[in-house]
Amino acid sequence: MRKVVDLLLSLPKTVYFNFKMFPIRVAVKLPVFIGHTVRFGNLERGNVILNNWEKKPYRVTIGYGGSKHIVANRYSFFSCGPTGTITFNGPAGFSEGVSLRCDYGQIVFGNNFSANRNCCFNCEKSMIFGDDVLFGWNVNVRDTDGHQVYQHGMPKQVQKPVIVGTHSWVCSYSDLLKGTIIGNECVVAWRSCVLKEFPQNHVLIGGSPAQVLQEDITWEN
Repeated sequence: MRKVVDLLLSLPKTVYFNFKMFPIRVAVKLPVFIGHTVRFGNLERGNVILNNWEKKPYRVTIGYGGSKHIVANRYSFFSCGPTGTITFNGPAGFSEGVSLRCDYGQIVFGNNFSANRNCCFNCEKSMIFGDDVLFGWNVNVRDTDGHQVYQHGMPKQVQKPVIVGTHSWVCSYSDLLKGTIIGNECVVAWRSCVLKEFPQNHVLIGGSPAQVLQEDITWEN
């Protein structure tokens, strides 16, 4: 019953978002489902891109579902623009309580991306996520410090890209900060803080700051 109520409550925002962001021929199919608790920031038409949509229609959900035993933030948040772009290369799911902000820079989500409740994405430069990437709950991703930092009176680099490779799993309460690079088929352990490059494939990364804990790692959804 609750699912039916949530769907009905979410319909007005879903219709509004799709017709604001996409051409009519795309919008009428409602490819992006917006939960009724989602609050909007900037919404610039054309800045959300659905690649390969005509060849294989798919659905992106924002602010809906997730693990029931995790209490979701009261509101979700979505903002894209004035110059930021968010690209989806296939279906993606962002559960209740998520915050997805790309007012500048670009985010690319691969095919079958999934983020559990209360994840936060704050992009000002570049974030790239491969296919079949899974995020646990309360994962934070930032490619920027948010404020200018100085060392010896000289400005430090505030923004660096974040890249997560194909079929990688980022466990709950982890932080991926600017300059993070994670290879393919990797696992980021619970409550890790990642802030440098780990280009190796099939490794377990963990700790604060994170380091390689184990090699020759595989995992299943």
